[in-house]
Amino acid sequence: MRIQFCTAMLDESVEALRPHFSQEGVCRRGFWCMAATERAEREKIEAQQKAEREAKAAAEKAEQEKNAAIAAERHRQEELEAARLAEQKRIADEEARRAADKEHRRTINRQAIADLIESGLSQEMAEKALIAIASGKVSAVSIKY
Repeated sequence: MRIQFCTAMLDESVEALRPHFSQEGVCRRGFWCMAATERAEREKIEAQQKAEREAKAAAEKAEQEKNAAIAAERHRQEELEAARLAEQKRIADEEARRAADKEHRRTINRQAIADLIESGLSQEMAEKALIAIASGKVSAVSIKY
């Protein structure tokens, strides 16, 4: 019973698939076969399509890798430029701070010399006294900048 059922199913499957097979070749056992030329042609077309898809995928991957490399290089250059500009700004800020400090000290020193001259010292003596005080040679006296 089981063998008959399988044979019947096989016969039904063959009949259902018959329109898909070539009419030219029939195997010895009575099954319809695809003609070798049609199969070879279909396989050739499928192989060409597969090769085209793979070539397209490889080209797209290469393009993506190229774009990623370009973006990475651009990002690296931008980081280098940002670091260079930050260093330039830091140096400029430091120079400006030093210049402002020097001008501030000069203003205080001029005011101290003017006060010493008002007290009765000569210009030369007031400058010498200020230098001694600023260098720490006079004890218990200092200048606060």
